[in-house]
Amino acid sequence: AMERIEVDDTGVTVFCSEGDPVRADMAVVAVGVKPNVELAKSAGVALGKTGAIAVDGRLATSVPHIWAAGDCIEVRHVVSGEPVHCPLGSLANRQGRVLAGVLAGREERFMNVAGAMAVKVFDLSVAAAGCSLAEALRQGFNAEAVWMTTDDRAHYWPESEDIHIQLIFERETSCLLGVQAVGRGQVVEAVDVAVQLLLHGVSVERLEGIEHCYAPPFAPALAPLAVAAFVARNHMEGVRCMSPLATVAGHRVLDVRLAAEQKARPWRWGESLHIPMEELRSRLAELDNAGPWFVVCERGTRSAEAVRWLGEQGLDARYLGGGMIWRCNALGDRE
Repeated sequence: AMERIEVDDTGVTVFCSEGDPVRADMAVVAVGVKPNVELAKSAGVALGKTGAIAVDGRLATSVPHIWAAGDCIEVRHVVSGEPVHCPLGSLANRQGRVLAGVLAGREERFMNVAGAMAVKVFDLSVAAAGCSLAEALRQGFNAEAVWMTTDDRAHYWPESEDIHIQLIFERETSCLLGVQAVGRGQVVEAVDVAVQLLLHGVSVERLEGIEHCYAPPFAPALAPLAVAAFVARNHMEGVRCMSPLATVAGHRVLDVRLAAEQKARPWRWGESLHIPMEELRSRLAELDNAGPWFVVCERGTRSAEAVRWLGEQGLDARYLGGGMIWRCNALGDRE
């Protein structure tokens, strides 16, 4: 646990209860939000599992003629069905309208939520909705994840940026469970679409068919979420996608990038065999099945194609989801 932060002219030093002090240029303190429920407790209103006020779909509390809305209540998560505390202004305002209708005698109900959130960290945008992989597994889903890197606009458009998407789904039903996205591009738009699909229990196959507004200044020809769905279905068909942060112990690494790409962003995590994708078929004899192959490229597209073809040749292979762009962006100079 953090004990104190000391600031000087060269940066900050963070002191923790265990381990050595940590030097940094900046320390970000994220303390979270705790519901203010003292008044409710004093009135005998029941609290829920999260420590916030428990309400039903009509925002009624356990005490007759007392309702609650806003950051002090817990709501029901659409994927897990569990109560969650989501102190967001977007939800609070919707709850206010629902509660006004209830008090006016209307048959209003507040819907379950997907927990959509977004944050801006300097020039990096992060957005998420639904369950993370860890949350989905904790809830008992046979959940899996895939990772992909794509453009937020047509790749040749001057303002185009890379975005990274993680898609969580249930193996048996292929039902969408969650989406997380990060990048300097338009990640919020992708997650906003995912929220609507999560609220309706859409499958990966249905996600493949989403229609979007396409023009080069606004989007690529294939919607990023649709591409993520393609990756998920390929994964279920045996084109195994591994985490961009996966360790490669026990694997032999095959790099199918061009020489210039390899030089600009080298593989730094052990030895690798370099066979450009264009030469893979003619150099198949250089590969054997003495261990699973871990195939890498810049974004994951060529490596996924390579894994499918290698599988047809009887070789055991899987690929780096999101490619070297995601791995290097995430790990930086760390080995």
